[in-house]
Amino acid sequence: MTNLAAQIETATNENMHTEAAIIAADALGGALGMAYVIVLQEIADNHELNGHIEKNQQILRDAIMREVMNTLKLQGKV
Repeated sequence: MTNLAAQIETATNENMHTEAAIIAADALGGALGMAYVIVLQEIADNHELNGHIEKNQQILRDAIMREVMNTLKLQGKV
């Protein structure tokens, strides 16, 4: 298991799913990775402000995470 995969797994195991997605998106890099980080940070900020994550934001976060993880796997980073 790579260090990146371990960081993502640790965050996920600690119920920090948005933070795990941010770690993954940051590792993706480039303009797309940075755009994902901005969206995910907004989701995290809203979650903290509201005390819960809105369903539509959870769906978006999970879709981003799937996309990023698939790309990172293709790149051999996780």
